[in-house]
Amino acid sequence: MMFADAHIHLADGAFGQGYPDISEGNLFFTCSAVPSEWHSTLPGLKGEVVRFCGVHPWHIGEWNDSSRQELVSLLESDTGIQVGEIGLDSKHPDMEKQIEAFAEQVDLASDFGRSVNNHNIGCDGEIVRLLKQHGRGCRSIILHSFKSDISPFSGLNCYFSVNPRILTKSKEHMKELVAKIPRNRLLLETDYPFAPCGFTTMEGFITELANIMSIEPGELAGITLENARRAIQ
Repeated sequence: MMFADAHIHLADGAFGQGYPDISEGNLFFTCSAVPSEWHSTLPGLKGEVVRFCGVHPWHIGEWNDSSRQELVSLLESDTGIQVGEIGLDSKHPDMEKQIEAFAEQVDLASDFGRSVNNHNIGCDGEIVRLLKQHGRGCRSIILHSFKSDISPFSGLNCYFSVNPRILTKSKEHMKELVAKIPRNRLLLETDYPFAPCGFTTMEGFITELANIMSIEPGELAGITLENARRAIQ
Protein backbone atom coordinates (compact mmCIF):
# COMPACT_ATOMS: atom_id res chain seq x y z
CA MET A 1 0.00 0.00 0.00
CA MET A 2 1.41 3.40 -1.02
CA PHE A 3 1.26 5.89 1.85
CA ALA A 4 2.69 9.07 3.33
CA ASP A 5 3.58 9.53 6.99
CA ALA A 6 3.28 13.24 7.74
CA HIS A 7 5.05 13.18 11.11
CA ILE A 8 7.88 10.97 12.34
CA HIS A 9 10.87 11.79 14.55
CA LEU A 10 14.60 11.48 14.17
CA ALA A 11 15.11 10.05 17.62
CA ASP A 12 14.82 7.09 19.96
CA GLY A 13 14.61 3.37 19.46
CA ALA A 14 15.76 0.85 16.88
CA PHE A 15 14.75 1.47 13.28
CA GLY A 16 11.32 0.03 12.57
CA GLN A 17 10.69 -1.21 16.11
CA GLY A 18 6.93 -0.98 16.56
CA TYR A 19 6.45 0.13 12.93
CA PRO A 20 7.03 -2.97 10.79
CA ASP A 21 5.85 -1.47 7.48
CA ILE A 22 7.92 1.72 7.75
CA SER A 23 10.09 0.59 4.83
CA GLU A 24 7.02 0.47 2.58
CA GLY A 25 6.15 4.16 2.87
CA ASN A 26 6.46 6.48 -0.11
CA LEU A 27 6.85 9.84 1.62
CA PHE A 28 7.96 10.78 5.14
CA PHE A 29 8.05 14.13 6.93
CA THR A 30 10.86 13.76 9.47
CA CYS A 31 10.55 16.24 12.34
CA SER A 32 13.21 17.54 14.72
CA ALA A 33 12.76 18.64 18.32
CA VAL A 34 16.21 20.11 19.04
CA PRO A 35 19.10 21.49 16.93
CA SER A 36 21.25 18.41 17.55
CA GLU A 37 18.77 16.46 15.38
CA TRP A 38 18.78 18.86 12.43
CA HIS A 39 21.49 16.95 10.54
CA SER A 40 20.27 13.46 11.49
CA THR A 41 18.67 10.92 9.18
CA LEU A 42 16.65 7.77 9.69
CA PRO A 43 18.29 4.66 8.17
CA GLY A 44 16.57 2.36 5.74
CA LEU A 45 13.74 4.57 4.53
CA LYS A 46 13.06 3.76 0.88
CA GLY A 47 10.55 6.52 0.27
CA GLU A 48 11.12 10.23 -0.21
CA VAL A 49 12.11 12.08 2.96
CA VAL A 50 11.27 15.74 3.62
CA ARG A 51 13.20 17.20 6.55
CA PHE A 52 11.55 19.54 9.04
CA CYS A 53 13.95 21.38 11.37
CA GLY A 54 12.80 23.28 14.43
CA VAL A 55 12.74 23.57 18.21
CA HIS A 56 9.85 21.85 19.98
CA PRO A 57 8.08 23.76 22.80
CA TRP A 58 9.19 21.08 25.28
CA HIS A 59 12.81 22.07 24.55
CA ILE A 60 12.37 25.80 24.36
CA GLY A 61 15.68 26.44 26.12
CA GLU A 62 17.37 25.24 22.91
CA TRP A 63 16.04 28.25 20.97
CA ASN A 64 18.56 31.10 21.08
CA ASP A 65 20.55 33.36 18.76
CA SER A 66 22.90 30.53 17.82
CA SER A 67 20.19 28.01 16.93
CA ARG A 68 18.22 30.68 15.09
CA GLN A 69 21.22 31.48 12.90
CA GLU A 70 21.84 27.79 12.31
CA LEU A 71 18.26 27.33 11.16
CA VAL A 72 18.56 30.35 8.87
CA SER A 73 21.70 28.83 7.35
CA LEU A 74 19.96 25.51 6.77
CA LEU A 75 16.97 27.16 5.09
CA GLU A 76 19.29 29.23 2.91
CA SER A 77 21.37 26.23 1.87
CA ASP A 78 18.58 23.73 1.14
CA THR A 79 15.24 24.74 -0.36
CA GLY A 80 13.78 21.34 0.56
CA ILE A 81 14.07 21.86 4.32
CA GLN A 82 10.85 22.85 6.11
CA VAL A 83 10.25 24.09 9.69
CA GLY A 84 9.11 21.84 12.54
CA GLU A 85 8.22 20.48 14.95
CA ILE A 86 7.37 23.81 16.52
CA GLY A 87 4.32 25.02 18.43
CA LEU A 88 2.82 25.76 21.82
CA ASP A 89 1.94 23.51 24.76
CA SER A 90 -0.22 24.72 27.63
CA LYS A 91 0.95 21.84 29.81
CA HIS A 92 4.56 23.02 29.76
CA PRO A 93 6.11 26.10 31.39
CA ASP A 94 7.60 29.28 29.96
CA MET A 95 4.65 30.15 27.74
CA GLU A 96 6.06 33.60 27.04
CA LYS A 97 9.26 32.03 25.78
CA GLN A 98 7.28 29.42 23.83
CA ILE A 99 5.32 32.18 22.08
CA GLU A 100 8.47 34.12 21.24
CA ALA A 101 10.23 31.06 19.80
CA PHE A 102 7.14 29.95 17.89
CA ALA A 103 6.61 33.37 16.35
CA GLU A 104 10.26 33.65 15.31
CA GLN A 105 10.28 30.19 13.72
CA VAL A 106 7.01 30.84 11.88
CA ASP A 107 8.51 34.12 10.66
CA LEU A 108 11.42 32.18 9.17
CA ALA A 109 9.12 29.67 7.51
CA SER A 110 7.08 32.54 6.08
CA ASP A 111 10.14 34.48 4.90
CA PHE A 112 11.55 31.40 3.13
CA GLY A 113 8.19 30.13 1.89
CA ARG A 114 8.40 26.82 3.75
CA SER A 115 5.87 24.54 5.41
CA VAL A 116 5.45 24.33 9.18
CA ASN A 117 4.78 21.15 11.19
CA ASN A 118 2.94 22.33 14.27
CA HIS A 119 2.44 20.97 17.82
CA ASN A 120 -0.55 22.33 19.74
CA ILE A 121 -1.79 21.36 23.17
CA GLY A 122 -4.56 23.61 24.48
CA CYS A 123 -3.47 26.73 22.59
CA ASP A 124 -5.82 26.98 19.60
CA GLY A 125 -6.54 30.67 19.98
CA GLU A 126 -2.93 31.73 20.44
CA ILE A 127 -1.73 29.48 17.62
CA VAL A 128 -4.31 30.95 15.24
CA ARG A 129 -3.45 34.51 16.27
CA LEU A 130 0.27 33.96 15.73
CA LEU A 131 -0.17 32.14 12.44
CA LYS A 132 -2.32 34.99 11.12
CA GLN A 133 0.26 37.52 12.27
CA HIS A 134 3.44 35.69 11.27
CA GLY A 135 2.63 32.86 8.87
CA ARG A 136 1.03 34.33 5.79
CA GLY A 137 4.03 33.42 3.63
CA CYS A 138 4.18 29.79 4.75
CA ARG A 139 3.78 27.19 2.04
CA SER A 140 1.42 25.28 4.31
CA ILE A 141 0.61 24.72 7.98
CA ILE A 142 0.51 21.06 9.05
CA LEU A 143 -1.43 20.60 12.29
CA HIS A 144 0.14 17.53 13.87
CA SER A 145 -1.96 15.00 15.80
CA PHE A 146 -5.10 16.98 15.06
CA LYS A 147 -8.18 16.17 17.11
CA SER A 148 -10.10 19.41 17.69
CA ASP A 149 -12.31 21.86 15.76
CA ILE A 150 -11.08 22.87 12.31
CA SER A 151 -13.11 26.10 12.11
CA PRO A 152 -10.60 28.40 13.88
CA PHE A 153 -7.97 27.40 11.33
CA SER A 154 -9.98 28.19 8.21
CA GLY A 155 -8.23 30.46 5.74
CA LEU A 156 -4.74 29.57 7.02
CA ASN A 157 -3.72 27.01 4.36
CA CYS A 158 -3.79 24.24 6.96
CA TYR A 159 -3.51 20.50 6.56
CA PHE A 160 -4.96 18.35 9.33
CA SER A 161 -2.79 15.37 10.26
CA VAL A 162 -4.40 12.60 12.31
CA ASN A 163 -2.61 9.71 13.95
CA PRO A 164 -3.56 6.44 15.67
CA ARG A 165 -4.28 8.23 18.95
CA ILE A 166 -7.77 8.90 17.61
CA LEU A 167 -8.43 5.14 17.58
CA THR A 168 -8.85 5.36 21.35
CA LYS A 169 -11.98 7.44 20.75
CA SER A 170 -15.40 6.09 19.88
CA LYS A 171 -16.15 5.37 16.25
CA GLU A 172 -18.77 8.11 16.34
CA HIS A 173 -16.18 10.64 17.55
CA MET A 174 -13.66 9.58 14.91
CA LYS A 175 -16.24 9.71 12.14
CA GLU A 176 -17.35 13.18 13.21
CA LEU A 177 -13.75 14.43 13.36
CA VAL A 178 -12.66 13.22 9.92
CA ALA A 179 -15.98 14.22 8.34
CA LYS A 180 -15.22 17.86 9.17
CA ILE A 181 -11.78 17.75 7.54
CA PRO A 182 -11.88 18.44 3.78
CA ARG A 183 -10.62 15.37 1.91
CA ASN A 184 -7.95 17.43 0.16
CA ARG A 185 -6.59 18.64 3.53
CA LEU A 186 -6.35 15.33 5.39
CA LEU A 187 -2.96 13.82 6.28
CA LEU A 188 -1.99 10.67 8.17
CA GLU A 189 0.92 10.19 10.55
CA THR A 190 2.35 7.82 13.14
CA ASP A 191 4.46 10.17 15.32
CA TYR A 192 7.00 7.31 15.24
CA PRO A 193 8.71 6.34 17.51
CA PHE A 194 6.08 7.84 19.81
CA ALA A 195 3.21 5.97 18.17
CA PRO A 196 0.49 5.28 20.73
CA CYS A 197 -0.25 1.98 22.40
CA GLY A 198 -2.27 -0.22 20.06
CA PHE A 199 -0.59 0.95 16.86
CA THR A 200 0.49 -2.01 14.71
CA THR A 201 1.17 -0.83 11.16
CA MET A 202 0.34 2.18 9.02
CA GLU A 203 -1.63 -0.12 6.74
CA GLY A 204 -3.69 -1.26 9.72
CA PHE A 205 -4.34 2.34 10.77
CA ILE A 206 -5.33 3.32 7.23
CA THR A 207 -7.65 0.33 6.95
CA GLU A 208 -9.41 1.06 10.24
CA LEU A 209 -9.82 4.76 9.47
CA ALA A 210 -11.01 4.02 5.93
CA ASN A 211 -13.70 1.70 7.31
CA ILE A 212 -14.90 4.50 9.57
CA MET A 213 -14.96 6.88 6.58
CA SER A 214 -16.73 4.26 4.39
CA ILE A 215 -14.08 4.33 1.66
CA GLU A 216 -11.52 1.83 0.44
CA PRO A 217 -8.16 1.77 2.27
CA GLY A 218 -6.27 2.21 -0.99
CA GLU A 219 -8.32 5.30 -1.79
CA LEU A 220 -7.59 6.86 1.61
CA ALA A 221 -3.89 6.07 1.29
CA GLY A 222 -3.80 7.62 -2.18
CA ILE A 223 -5.70 10.76 -1.17
CA THR A 224 -3.48 11.44 1.83
CA LEU A 225 -0.28 10.70 -0.11
CA GLU A 226 -1.27 13.23 -2.76
CA ASN A 227 -2.21 15.75 -0.04
CA ALA A 228 1.21 15.33 1.59
CA ARG A 229 2.96 15.93 -1.72
CA ARG A 230 0.87 19.05 -2.33
CA ALA A 231 1.56 20.41 1.17
CA ILE A 232 5.28 20.75 0.49
CA GLN A 233 5.19 21.73 -3.21
